[in-house]
Amino acid sequence: MQDSRSQLQKFWQNQIQSAKHCEEPWRKQSDKIIKIYRDGGDRKGKGQFNILWANTEILKAATLSAVSPPNVSRRYKDEDYHSKKAVEILERSLEFQQDQEIFARTLRKCRDDMLLVGRGVIWFEYDADFELVDMDSIEMPPQVDEAGELIDSEALFMINGIETEPDNITDDGIGQIEIQSSQRVTPKYIYWKDYLQSNSRSEEDVWWKARRHGLVLDEIKSLLGQDACDKIDLPQNTNDEGVEVYEVWEIWNKTKRQRIWFTDKATDTLQIEKPPIKLTDFFPCPKPLFPFETNGTMIPIPEYMIYQEQAIELNRIVDRLTKLTGMMKVAGAYNGADKDSVVDMSSLEDGQFKAIKNATAFGEKGGFAGALFSLPLQEIAAVIQQLEVRKSIIKNEIYEITGISDLQRGDSNAQETATAQRLKGSYGAIRLRPRREPMEEFIRDSYRIMGEIIADEFSATSLQKLTGIEPDPECMALLQNDQMRDFRIDIETDSTVQPNEITDQQKAVEYSTVISNILSQGIPAIQAYPQIAPFLAESLKFVARQFKAGRQLEDQLTQLTDSIEQMGQQQQQPGQEQQNPEAQQQAMAQQQEGMMAQAEMQMKQQDMAIKAQTAQMNNQTKLQIANMNAQTKMMDTQTRAEAEAERNATTIRKNELDVLAGNARNFNQ
Repeated sequence: MQDSRSQLQKFWQNQIQSAKHCEEPWRKQSDKIIKIYRDGGDRKGKGQFNILWANTEILKAATLSAVSPPNVSRRYKDEDYHSKKAVEILERSLEFQQDQEIFARTLRKCRDDMLLVGRGVIWFEYDADFELVDMDSIEMPPQVDEAGELIDSEALFMINGIETEPDNITDDGIGQIEIQSSQRVTPKYIYWKDYLQSNSRSEEDVWWKARRHGLVLDEIKSLLGQDACDKIDLPQNTNDEGVEVYEVWEIWNKTKRQRIWFTDKATDTLQIEKPPIKLTDFFPCPKPLFPFETNGTMIPIPEYMIYQEQAIELNRIVDRLTKLTGMMKVAGAYNGADKDSVVDMSSLEDGQFKAIKNATAFGEKGGFAGALFSLPLQEIAAVIQQLEVRKSIIKNEIYEITGISDLQRGDSNAQETATAQRLKGSYGAIRLRPRREPMEEFIRDSYRIMGEIIADEFSATSLQKLTGIEPDPECMALLQNDQMRDFRIDIETDSTVQPNEITDQQKAVEYSTVISNILSQGIPAIQAYPQIAPFLAESLKFVARQFKAGRQLEDQLTQLTDSIEQMGQQQQQPGQEQQNPEAQQQAMAQQQEGMMAQAEMQMKQQDMAIKAQTAQMNNQTKLQIANMNAQTKMMDTQTRAEAEAERNATTIRKNELDVLAGNARNFNQ
């Protein structure tokens, strides 16, 4: 039978199959891991310790406890009114997106996929609603044709005084035009099985990405049109209602800047079109969220695989402990010849006795000690204690592998010093930092994609509704120019810019202190020795150039140093009124006071500006640190409560074992 599929259809079918084949081992591992997380895997009826669930719940809070807010700023901190306004519009728009529950919920799902199977994917869609609006109309007077006959003329339809062709005319002759009523950016969570990409070594080498849709024929027709449906001629699986469901892949081809709709049940690609949104990096999704990567491949690595052997041994130990604990009971055997003397004692209450036959002979044989043979409870208890020790060792090995310190788990020793606990907490934070960084970068890249869509696609009216700020034409031109927007505006999150902000604050304070010290000591020195004014001016310039903050104030500093040099020259210049020395001295004093006042005023203005900026940045930093401390405290409280419950359960179990072992010793004696 001749293959009727097109070459393009065959090409994309090979690409999809090749990507599936590369990920097949990982997908099988991931299915097993999900099952272990949900119900312990295939260990039903056996003792188990679900260390995967315990570690994942701790790492959830450590990786993403709250969505970090966007931080939009001018890339260069100079006077730029239009950039300032564009920054405020973008930041307010992204803050609105952050406040939407769907964004936080989608990020949490991506985080869970990252912790369990090793990859989380988010996809962004742009959508707009339209509505028909009545237009203004003007009835034109009747016209006369070449034969002199009157003809009816059509009405003119206008919007805001501009003649426009209507999209629809009602039965009453009212012209209507379709306009955008709302615009939105929607984040979509992509299930880890519904995502594929080209087999590449790094994100920069990826040239296509795809997500899977399960669509019935009517949905394909509504989405892609009848022509796409006509290309499907093979049967497909059916859903619960008996309706055929097709596996349709939405492929974004970066090489040709195309969006392709593909299903392997068709003779040709369903549709090839231009992407609905234009993005700098082309793809409507950031780099997938990985817990860790290797340089040679982008196939995910589930974290559970790193400590799988320890987890299996831990389950074996717990299973043995369960069985041995079940054997810890007062039970055993007796000589069949003494069955008339041995009675069932389990039903007796306190203070109750029961008669036995041949009591004298039973006592001569040693009583219960000679007639009953109990289980070796002491030996069983000793084995249980050794298994508990081994269980703790295995758990500690797993915690070392994953980097979860005692304080992250809420477990601490009362005999440890505060310094030791701080060291543990610091070590745990260092180990967990590489886990937080991919999540922070993932959120930042998501903000950048949403910001680019908003800037490119949203109208001035929509932006004004969304932010309460009316963008002027220059601001809209900046937002819609991809190159200029990237040059002048930077989109980060509070968590990604916080370290830089703290460093900048420290440098600004240091710069302000150095300049203030030089001026406070230099101005009086110039009054006494005017000839040192040029040296002081050059010293100020030299010191200021060593600070990054000084570059932004270089023009103001140049004016200040010019004033200092001028003051020194005037103090050295001989007076013209030689006949009146007192008047000359008075004039020079007034000039010196004026120049000193001017220099001090410039210094104060510069100092006040730096201090105001520093105070604002300090307040923001304190607020961020307070929020982080509150989140950390809440997480610590939760984990400590879980650990305390686990310790209590362990203590109760140990006490039970001690009681049973004591009973066994008393019974054997």
